[in-house]
Amino acid sequence: MELSKEETYTSWNRQFTFKEASSFNKNALKMQRKNNGLALLLIKGKELVGKADLRLREGRQDHIGDLGIFIKKEYRGVGFGSILMESILVSSKKYLMNL
Repeated sequence: MELSKEETYTSWNRQFTFKEASSFNKNALKMQRKNNGLALLLIKGKELVGKADLRLREGRQDHIGDLGIFIKKEYRGVGFGSILMESILVSSKKYLMNL
């Protein structure tokens, strides 16, 4: 949730609540179970440093994926974004059949 405070770098334009963040994470798990999405977390110790996710659209566009990535402000510029980006793309080719 601390990441949502960084409005300059998010599309939300507001801080989201713990309940909303929990809901996002539950949806990410459902997505992975249904094989129509994938999420990777970057954790340092007990701190969430970043996240990348790829979600497949539904219906006629189920071959199209929407990619999202964020890195906590103090960890930007050291390559974590590149690592997450490469990892999510490699993993999606392996685990998401329609992409």
